[in-house]
This record gives sequence, structure tokens and C-alpha cells, in this order.
Amino acid sequence: TGEPLSLLVLEADDRVSTCMLLSNQIVLSDIKSLNKFDVIRVMNDRVQLQQKAASHTSVELFPYQQIIA
Repeated sequence: TGEPLSLLVLEADDRVSTCMLLSNQIVLSDIKSLNKFDVIRVMNDRVQLQQKAASHTSVELFPYQQIIA
């Protein structure tokens, strides 16, 4: 659907990332949906890394992944 999702990357290599859904439930297809805190393995070419940084410090916060479907 192209909706941005908040995911926590639990493990990653050069091909695949294991991610935990931090957003509310999302429907991926007619037979597959994810609920908050479900874990899914995603091919890295399907994700776009977004960096967030605190405005009052230079400390980088945890990155999250955004699935572009």
C-alpha cells in the first residue's frame, strides 16, 4: 500500500533484516497481516532506512526501517 511503518531492526545482514512491527496492525495481503510486536524477515531492497535525531542533542536515536510495499 506504500504506507510507512515503524519497525525495530532486531538483526540484519547484507540481504535480510529481521524486524519487529512497532506500528498498529497492517494488512500485507489477503491472507497475511501483522499485529503490533510481530516479527518478520524483510529483504533489504524492500526497506528504506530513516534516521531520527534528537533536536536538543547530537546523539542519534535508534534507526527504524520503513517498508515500501
